[in-house]
Amino acid sequence: MTARALTIVGVVAAALAGPVTLRAQRQGGPPPAARESAPVWAAIDEEKLRRTLLNLLTNAHDAVNGNGRIEIELTSTGPDVEIRVSDNGPGLSTEAQKKIFEPFFTTKEKGTGLGLAIAKKIIEGHGGRITVSSTEGQGTTFTLVFPRQRPDAKVAA
Repeated sequence: MTARALTIVGVVAAALAGPVTLRAQRQGGPPPAARESAPVWAAIDEEKLRRTLLNLLTNAHDAVNGNGRIEIELTSTGPDVEIRVSDNGPGLSTEAQKKIFEPFFTTKEKGTGLGLAIAKKIIEGHGGRITVSSTEGQGTTFTLVFPRQRPDAKVAA
């Protein structure tokens, strides 16, 4: 499969139009918000990025239990594209943050522990990285960072 350079806001918008937003609206909570500082292009498989974002949004929605704030921020700093998915849920312990990307580690009662491990593999497979920052009682932010590309760039995924 070949990744093509795409504008990231389109993928974010597609993820926001998915089931997490619909579930938040049905439960009376606000839909996740997205902000774009400027048009951002990256060579990444669109479907894989959409799935990664959907996983992060689902986790954030579960963390706030339909009654909090979820935000997506998109920036381009130097040669990199950054996407931050934040929530104001209960946050993660320091110990959970250390293990969060390990296969089969979960903080959910019915979780498989595979979503974030797969997300990490996807982002790293596109030359990027994913990190977590969290404070118990205040929320969690996942940051995806990967190389920015020209709109006409094509790379193997």
